[in-house]
Amino acid sequence: MHLEIKTVLAVDRRRRCPCGAVAERPGKFCRKCQARMAWRRRYDATNRRTARRIVRRQARDSARLLAGALALLAITDEGVEG
Repeated sequence: MHLEIKTVLAVDRRRRCPCGAVAERPGKFCRKCQARMAWRRRYDATNRRTARRIVRRQARDSARLLAGALALLAITDEGVEG
């Protein structure tokens, strides 16, 4: 093969996205893959945020339940002693 053909093929290979489409910049992804990765980042961040919110709510509810049980226990202890 001629050197020019090898050079052109090497440049073309660098401009390819892993999915096989032509990327706009060498070594980067095509628009479709970039959009897919951005969507996945947003979707995963939303799931993490939701999970943290659920855990916070469960912890708060558990603390309220424990505080209520301790308050009832204190009231019954006072009634027994008094």
